[in-house]
This record gives sequence, structure tokens and C-alpha cells, in this order.
Amino acid sequence: MTLLHVTSDGRKVAQATAVVNGLGTNQAVTVRFKELDRVLALVSVTYSGTPVPATAPVISTASFGGTPSDQNVVGMTVNVAAGTTLTLTATAFGF
Repeated sequence: MTLLHVTSDGRKVAQATAVVNGLGTNQAVTVRFKELDRVLALVSVTYSGTPVPATAPVISTASFGGTPSDQNVVGMTVNVAAGTTLTLTATAFGF
């Protein structure tokens, strides 16, 4: 988790990672941005894998936490090939 930037009005850009062990099916992934109290937008998601995935992982959904205790969480559904360990790096904008 890394705080990348703070704007003059106090909004923040932060980065966080999550590791997924591929099972060859859709998998739920949770990324928590500890530097943010609330995620307003998911800016980007990049990935790296071992072994390197032959095709890009598909992010089929992304949603933001709806209750005060999880407003700094982004949930995603990712399809990762079996036998692949994938590291997702997400960048978000919020407070």
C-alpha cells in the first residue's frame, strides 16, 4: 500500500496489491486501500504473474464497499489460469 499523491483539496491517489493463486475459474479478489478512508474511483489495475500469463486476466466486475467499515475496499472478480500466481496492483482515487 502506497500513497502516491495528495491534491490541494485533500483527495488522495493510493496504490495497493493483492495476490491471487489461479484455479482456472472466476475468483473474488479484495483490494484494501489502507491510506484511503473512502474509494471514489478505481483508476487502473495492472498485473504480473508467475508464470507469465499467456493471456491477460479478465476483470469481469469491480465494486466499491458500501458500508463505513469497508469504504476503502474494492472487490473484483478475476479469471486467472490454473497454476498461475497473479499479483494485481490497483490504483484508486479517494479521501
